[in-house]
Amino acid sequence: MIRKLISVFTAVHAAFLLGCTGSSTNSSAPGSNLPGVTTPLNQGSSAANVMTVNVGNCGVYGYLNEPCVSVTLCQTGTNTCTTIPNILLDTGSYGLRVFGSALGTTTLTPVTSAVGSNPIVECAQFGSGSTWGPVETADVILGGEPRVTVPVQVINSTYTVPTAAVNAGCTGLQLDPSVGYNGILGVGVLLYDCGTFCETHTTPQLYFKCPTSNSCVSTVLAKSSQVVNPVGMLPTDNNGVIVSMPKVSFVGVTSETGTMTIGIGTESNNAPGAVSVLTADSSANFTTIYNGTTDSQSFIDSGSNALYFPSSIAQCSGASGFYCPSSQLTLSAVQQSQSTSTAATIPFYVGNTNTLTAQYSGYNGVLNNIGGTGGALQFDWGLPFFLGRTIFVGLETK
Repeated sequence: MIRKLISVFTAVHAAFLLGCTGSSTNSSAPGSNLPGVTTPLNQGSSAANVMTVNVGNCGVYGYLNEPCVSVTLCQTGTNTCTTIPNILLDTGSYGLRVFGSALGTTTLTPVTSAVGSNPIVECAQFGSGSTWGPVETADVILGGEPRVTVPVQVINSTYTVPTAAVNAGCTGLQLDPSVGYNGILGVGVLLYDCGTFCETHTTPQLYFKCPTSNSCVSTVLAKSSQVVNPVGMLPTDNNGVIVSMPKVSFVGVTSETGTMTIGIGTESNNAPGAVSVLTADSSANFTTIYNGTTDSQSFIDSGSNALYFPSSIAQCSGASGFYCPSSQLTLSAVQQSQSTSTAATIPFYVGNTNTLTAQYSGYNGVLNNIGGTGGALQFDWGLPFFLGRTIFVGLETK
């Protein structure tokens, strides 16, 4: 089935910068090639800060418009490592989460509470469900970058989700790779998945200390123990990432390959050049103006497999939450910086989801014209926005 992944818990942080290059303006008939990036930035490069991004071929459980990468996790300070493929690349969340079943024989070190030394367990909520499992320390290797020691979430079902967490939204548990991936690499604009707020607040209930597997209670947690964006911990290329994807036609393709270059302006291969820079607020949101409505809680999220926004466009029968207009629509919206006057008018396209996805078995494939319903005041610029563009995602305070 088609899935969307949208981070829904709020963190309190400073603003960030995001820029994009590459055009996708087009008025020609469906099936023609869109202008824009043809060869992704650093495609085919063996540089240490370049990772391959696959879309449309993310394993047996892969799904439409799913970008995935491979990440290596090691027992801290050892050469006992596991390279895990089919990790969802998500610019809309923060930190690394992997299914315990994907770790093989690699065991990690549990993070424990300051008082009582109880294991720390996390519930991270996304638009398609929640991940539940302990926080553990690993050495993480991204591409050929130096390994960094960071807390990660190991998703499993050995701990009972407390009733209070369920009542706070920890539902729809994703407990194994059948959801479509082996883990989630959150490389969004924030450094920690909660930050200073969770050092002093237990609501919203994100972190728990668990004296036993069925007696977890919410807890505060120091930033040093929280799940963290591993990019921000690198010694040099630590200020953001660049996601670059090739353009595709309106009929889509079975699979496509792009790149994620780590660092912005830190190496000879990641200089930003001329970009449109958008700042976001402390919750990592900026403003989108679409059809006369101001969506102040907008975000750019490679982990969402469509463009999600509220609209009166006809919805699909049999694909709940997705749009199925009778013919392809050519639309546009204005992306507005939160703290400056910078704005960019972005064209986008919405086709009939049922017709488009019928071309690809198992809902695999890469399509730039899939749209779906979104929450009030939200415009989720998902994976279709990345196709034909090079997107710079700058980390806060960097």
